[in-house]
Amino acid sequence: MPTPKGIDVPQEDPAADVISPAYLEPVASDRNQRLTVVLIADVPPEAAVAFRDYEDQVLPLLSRHQGRLERRLRSREGTSEVHVVSFESRAHYDSYISDPERTALRQLLAGVAVEQRVLEVVDVEVP
Repeated sequence: MPTPKGIDVPQEDPAADVISPAYLEPVASDRNQRLTVVLIADVPPEAAVAFRDYEDQVLPLLSRHQGRLERRLRSREGTSEVHVVSFESRAHYDSYISDPERTALRQLLAGVAVEQRVLEVVDVEVP
């Protein structure tokens, strides 16, 4: 169910897209404006290695679509990750989401119960 600041990804399909347009509430009105999203993912301890393997293979695809991994953070126990990812535009984000190689890699998460939230964010001026 959507929250004011983000979206909870339904768990019907544990291998669901990690960053899917269906779960991203548009904030920016201009499709050509730089887009920044934050992924928050929690995985059970027994799935942490599978999730890391998936991410290690998918994240390098970002550059194909003018995307950049700004930060990748992991909890000490290895069961939670936070990614800050930016794209040149929403169109580039959409092309990343539909990348066939990325789609094929989702099989690495088959049977893995990943709880995810994707947030579209904007910079906040620090006083």
